Amino acid sequence: MSKDSRDKLVQMMFEKMKIPRFCLHNKAISLAPCLGLNTYLVVDSGCHSTVVTPVIDMQVHRPGVQFKPIGGYHVSYVLADFVTKKGLIDKVLVDSFDSRAVKEECFLSYNPNVERKKHHSPRTVCLQKPGGLKALKETHKVDIGTERYLACEDMYLHLNLPGMIQEAVSSCPLAVRQTLLSRLILTGGNTQLTGFANRLTRDLKVLMPKYGDVIHIVQPSTNALARALNAWTVQYKAAPLAYCEWISKEDYIMYGTDVFDHIQSGQSDKDIKDPFQHQA
Repeated sequence: MSKDSRDKLVQMMFEKMKIPRFCLHNKAISLAPCLGLNTYLVVDSGCHSTVVTPVIDMQVHRPGVQFKPIGGYHVSYVLADFVTKKGLIDKVLVDSFDSRAVKEECFLSYNPNVERKKHHSPRTVCLQKPGGLKALKETHKVDIGTERYLACEDMYLHLNLPGMIQEAVSSCPLAVRQTLLSRLILTGGNTQLTGFANRLTRDLKVLMPKYGDVIHIVQPSTNALARALNAWTVQYKAAPLAYCEWISKEDYIMYGTDVFDHIQSGQSDKDIKDPFQHQA
């Protein structure tokens, strides 16, 4: 989150929502109590961006954080481009490709060179027509064949995720690099593409042969992760609240939107370990 976005969020929470206390918690660290780990590497690839975050002893190793504004929406954009250039549809909403029904038909090939020689049976997908409210109820039926893997391949090549992971790990102390690569956690809807984990594993072993034997990807299913998060919510005291950036209304009044800078520099009160005991 950019500083400008963070400042606007803090201002809205205290001035409009009138809350007594506010916390920004890093998503990568919030996975720790769910998975029972304290040192690991998180790849979070969603709709519009991908972030690689090394976590060492429950602390984000900030020099190693890698970010790219590429995610699952890139696949939708490429699919829309394929469909219009082939003349199947004159106009199409890119958002209509960004659905579970369409993405389940797509996949990331384990070996692109082999995949190009295969025959891909077309799959029919339903797409929303552009227009007003009336068009929302109307759909196009379109057949997509080789586009099902080519769109994913285009996204993956632009993202260069193995390179991002290599950069993140290389910035970390040598003693924890094997541990990070053996606990590589995938989160975000884009990582749910069929074949994503297998392709990433293969490419990492080629790029980093020294760690080939220890590279291991953990990809919690959506349901399993949801159950873990629910358990974490109920038993919040087991969560690493001390690592959250908590600020109170008094902090905000004193420092304004610069309050996080004061917290990180140790100028703000950080003695409160359990903010729930101070709820209004």
